[in-house]
Amino acid sequence: MKKSITAAIAVLLAFSLCVPAFAESYVLKSSGISFSLPDSWEAKDSKMGTMFTPPEGDVMIIFGETTGEEAFDQAMEMVGDVAGEVVPDLELDDGTELDLNGIKAIEFGGTGTSDGTEVFVSVVLMAGKGESMAFMFSLGEESAMNKYEPAMMDLIKSFAMEEDGSGPSSGKTKSRPQPRPAPQKGGS
Repeated sequence: MKKSITAAIAVLLAFSLCVPAFAESYVLKSSGISFSLPDSWEAKDSKMGTMFTPPEGDVMIIFGETTGEEAFDQAMEMVGDVAGEVVPDLELDDGTELDLNGIKAIEFGGTGTSDGTEVFVSVVLMAGKGESMAFMFSLGEESAMNKYEPAMMDLIKSFAMEEDGSGPSSGKTKSRPQPRPAPQKGGS
């Protein structure tokens, strides 16, 4: 699987500048959606947004966002283009509506093969502020679903809509997840 995930990562990376390790909370600036991932996961810029991978590199999760009246169609087209390159035989289900801690979402799940390995794919589209839409594209080996279940459950529990859409980030205007400072332990 590492070969297929590595191939998928190579397709998705627009450039390979590693984002330094930082706190585990992030904010999608345009949509105002925040989330958390383990701080051991590496973040890299990709064609679609910011890609996160665990140290083992056997799963990837990409967060991105689009805006405007056609945000849903744009997000699905972007995900479809990349998925077509990485998992050419991908078949997604009809979708399931979700409520992620008050955020309206729809998830499309599916399976296919990447470099001859059976993989799962999940596409979650989340309604953000105004006409913004955030998306989460996940890809990994079928067996990795169980391995990362606790991290994925924590991720789902962490989704939140920031009050003003900016969160306590550094004020950068990039439309990719921005790190939030880690909470201070021990009383500050």
